[in-house]
Amino acid sequence: MLLSMHLILCMTAGMAFGLLSVADTFIPLFYGPDFVGSVRLIIPLGFTLIMIGFANVIRTQWILPHSADHIVVRSVVAGAVINLLLNILLIPRLGAMGAVIGTLFAELTVPVVQGIHLRHALPYPVYLRILSVYMTIGFIMTFAVRSVTHLLAPAGWWTLAVYCGTGFAIYMLLCLVYWRLSHAPVLRLLRLAKH
Repeated sequence: MLLSMHLILCMTAGMAFGLLSVADTFIPLFYGPDFVGSVRLIIPLGFTLIMIGFANVIRTQWILPHSADHIVVRSVVAGAVINLLLNILLIPRLGAMGAVIGTLFAELTVPVVQGIHLRHALPYPVYLRILSVYMTIGFIMTFAVRSVTHLLAPAGWWTLAVYCGTGFAIYMLLCLVYWRLSHAPVLRLLRLAKH
């Protein structure tokens, strides 16, 4: 389960911060200039990947094997209620951003409710520490990619490829350093894959 948490948080944090790094270049290129306004909506929605991934590991590897489906039901219902309430309150005032905020809090509610139920069964402080490391690595990657954006112009497909390559290389290098220093179980998996 610890290995799964490492892998899922590594991937989802990388995707969320990767989207943060390149969204303002990617969206106009891929969808067209008419969609530039959606950049401010898509960036925060990318962080739902982390919440969904975190909750999914807990659900598939602990809750369902222990026949504790009621925890899944309660967490999903709580998330739906939060989403509905925040949508009613925020969409009239903030429009689409209100829906984004509602979605973010709804997705956050699911792992929080699961954590309340399982706080004595699972090492949540360990999982949150792992998450904080991958988010820190993501911040560093974003800073590096944003620094490169000032050096390259104009924005085009090749520029986007450089941003993505730079971000991926920095993120994976820092992950490898972290795995090595922390003796994370991911290293054992990588060694097995070589053989």
